[in-house]
Amino acid sequence: MMISFHQRSVRGIWTEEEIQEAIHAVSIGTIKYGMLKQGSSHAIEFDLDEWTNMSGNTGPYLMYQYTRIASIGRVVPWPEEGEVDYSLLTHEKERFILGQITHFWPVVEECS
Repeated sequence: MMISFHQRSVRGIWTEEEIQEAIHAVSIGTIKYGMLKQGSSHAIEFDLDEWTNMSGNTGPYLMYQYTRIASIGRVVPWPEEGEVDYSLLTHEKERFILGQITHFWPVVEECS
């Protein structure tokens, strides 16, 4: 159902080949994430309904959120280097989150 909705939303913008490539990529990503999130220490339980859920800790949900964030990045310009005013971070949680974000790419590199 979700695929047919998105197919309708990109018809006339994407070619049929691009739509099929996107469906294939999302399908592969969904399966890979579903398998990886279960870990390697036990048997993989294939649950298509759970793995394709559009909310929670699923491949499609993470891909959707990444796409939303990327689209914001295309519209909202990133500040030039040196323009960040860290004094605007007035709450301890904001500073904590910023500190955690700095670990993102090293963790991604370690996992790949």
